[in-house]
Amino acid sequence: MTDINFLASLEFSVNVLKVRHIIVAGHYNCGGIKAAVNGVDSGIIGNWVQPIRRLYLKNRETLGKLPEHECYNRLAEMNVVQQVKNLVSTKVMMENYFSEPKKLVPTVHGIIIDLSDGLMKEIPMPWDYWKSCNILPPEFNNNGYIVEDPNHSSRITILDKEHKNN
Repeated sequence: MTDINFLASLEFSVNVLKVRHIIVAGHYNCGGIKAAVNGVDSGIIGNWVQPIRRLYLKNRETLGKLPEHECYNRLAEMNVVQQVKNLVSTKVMMENYFSEPKKLVPTVHGIIIDLSDGLMKEIPMPWDYWKSCNILPPEFNNNGYIVEDPNHSSRITILDKEHKNN
């Protein structure tokens, strides 16, 4: 992650403001996702969607089997997962994971918003996989907040009432 504005905001939010939760959100029917899939000639927009384009190309075989609308929505979900991975592996988050004494590490949520009905759904994250790849420390547990995927298919689960108030 190289966005200096984001990194400065993250560092201030985590270390000074002591934020307790960070939400990474995407939405269905996203024009940026469509631009990434279809390719963009424009320089600035092309640069902006390039990481999503790479994610699409890496997963094109699987995504290509889906109807167009589902492909876009699945890629939007995948992008949220990728951005959560980028966030939790930043320098500021890693420093806080390994600090002595322990510093606050915010709970991270990956959310997808369905603009057609306004509902938000939390996406289960592959925390254990990221720990097995040494992206996260073995003791990482997202402050005990782990959204389980009942189908074990890395698809979306809707937040239950218990988690809506936390």
